[in-house]
Amino acid sequence: MNRRILSSMILLAILATLSVVCVNCSKDTTEPSIYFLALGPNGDTIISKKGDTTLLRYAKFNDLGYYVEDNESTAEKIEVVSDIKTKLSIDKQGRVAAKPGVYTITYTATDDAGNKGTFTREITCKNVSDIYDGKYKTGRIESAGVPIDTTANGSTICASVLGNKRYNSQVKAGNIPGEIVFPQVAKHIHKGKDVSFKISASLYSSEFSPNDTEKSDTIGYLGLSNNPEVVMYEGMTYEQAVEAIRYTYTYLKILPNSATKDYKYSVPGDDSTQYTIKGKEETINGKKVPMSKIVYVDGEFDHIELILDITPVYTGQSNQASIQGYVEKYYRIGDDDKE
Repeated sequence: MNRRILSSMILLAILATLSVVCVNCSKDTTEPSIYFLALGPNGDTIISKKGDTTLLRYAKFNDLGYYVEDNESTAEKIEVVSDIKTKLSIDKQGRVAAKPGVYTITYTATDDAGNKGTFTREITCKNVSDIYDGKYKTGRIESAGVPIDTTANGSTICASVLGNKRYNSQVKAGNIPGEIVFPQVAKHIHKGKDVSFKISASLYSSEFSPNDTEKSDTIGYLGLSNNPEVVMYEGMTYEQAVEAIRYTYTYLKILPNSATKDYKYSVPGDDSTQYTIKGKEETINGKKVPMSKIVYVDGEFDHIELILDITPVYTGQSNQASIQGYVEKYYRIGDDDKE
């Protein structure tokens, strides 16, 4: 065969091959799709377009994953990247360390042809104590079982916190699992201005919580007594965790806010407003148990009860006195009016 003819045939074959490749390339302009896997109502795995998920802080993240499909590329050849570990602050133990909130996670899938599909899903991180979030009104305010009035105690704080005076306060779940924040405690008037204390408490179980010396800095008293760094709701869904703590973790440990495990509040430059607040405790079966608690009646939430010792820092001042066993009760606004 003529060499020139052979060369021409080879060239035409190459051009034909390239033409076929280019035609095939031009056809695949479809981006791959991502479908997220989630637990169904019966505990089975289902495909969900949104894949919305509620996670518990400091529980191990068990991602059910996703399902990908494309018009040309097989699932094994589709590359998927996401920012989920960064957004949720997944730590070395695989736990979700992100603060409570709603996070938008972005996934990008790339097929063999270079087509990219971007999808987002919302993941909610929760604190199990958020079931106590809400607006509250104070009920009876008393000291050692006796309503506070100006006659019983002449201190600055007691003189202005009268026996049945009420006020409203927003109670919120904190960042630490099981934490509840009380922004206004023992609200009173000092020199014509409303003044109050801010304290944090942790859900506590006399049966399951670790002791004070073993309490975790990251999960408070929701760790196991034999392993304080593992949350008691490990492996549970949010709904399961709420049910597990609702009637068991009903005590409230007042969290330490300084090296002396006290919370000090003060108006700058005014020594007469400096107090130390501690949660009152009692000993049950050889273990110190908080007296502050979540109160349930007939299986229904009734109120939150704080029992505190409030002690002035500067005891030499005549207008200050200790308040031992100060009781303040919080009733959720919207519930029946209770006393």
